[in-house]
Amino acid sequence: MLLMSQQPQRIVITREDIERLVEERNSLAALLDVVRQNLALVAQSLNELRSAKDMLTLLSKGAVQDTYAGVGGGVFIKASPTKVRRSL
Repeated sequence: MLLMSQQPQRIVITREDIERLVEERNSLAALLDVVRQNLALVAQSLNELRSAKDMLTLLSKGAVQDTYAGVGGGVFIKASPTKVRRSL
């Protein structure tokens, strides 16, 4: 409990403390930018993989005839459904 006779403590922040905090903030901001860029790359990769999976599903069901299928990185190949024998 704070008694009435006690004075609150003063906090002293020096110029060096402020400079250090500004540098730390800038470093954290740069790190956040890198994380955001990596997250965007991961999201893009996931979208490409989903598209490729969807195309393979359509081809395996025979729902699509001669088409171009994305294989990632903006690259497309001509694809046609074929009968595939699966082995374990």
